[in-house]
Amino acid sequence: MKAMNINFFLISFLMLGIAVGMSSCEKEEKSGYKTENLKGTFVGNHKLEISEMILAGLANSLPADPETGEKPDLTKGFNDTLELSVQGDVVKMYSRLLGITVDGEIVADNAFAIEETSYDVLRLGPLVEAKGASIATGSPIHIDSGDTGTEIDVKLMLKVKSVGNFSLENPMTIPTSGKFTKTVQ
Repeated sequence: MKAMNINFFLISFLMLGIAVGMSSCEKEEKSGYKTENLKGTFVGNHKLEISEMILAGLANSLPADPETGEKPDLTKGFNDTLELSVQGDVVKMYSRLLGITVDGEIVADNAFAIEETSYDVLRLGPLVEAKGASIATGSPIHIDSGDTGTEIDVKLMLKVKSVGNFSLENPMTIPTSGKFTKTVQ
């Protein structure tokens, strides 16, 4: 009886070992996606989602446009072109406005998210400079089609310590939202 219990224990232990070994050998599978959906050029506008009073304060802290002499109207947002490409399991998103490329992680079918990435200086167009800044997605970016004309929502979290002459003791997080349309595949 004792030998039978030991054999049962050994066989159970061996089966458990085989099961663990097989599961660790399986390749971790990423979410499915279509490469053509996550590639292309998208044109749109980022709008700052903060009160108009704060936008006015930020605009007053910025230099006037050298050609027109006017302060920028931050309520209009910032026009941008996003160029997306896929390298392995990483979505590369280049912003022409910011002049930077950020890496996105595929988090679901045809969706990616960008973790917080820090920068000493971010240029939001020719007149707006943010210091002590970081950028991340506020929610995953879903791209359900690879067709020209496809619209996507881009929600970002922009964290800044100073914008123009407007400085903060603690960094301020400014949510942005924008609609972008695919122009080139």
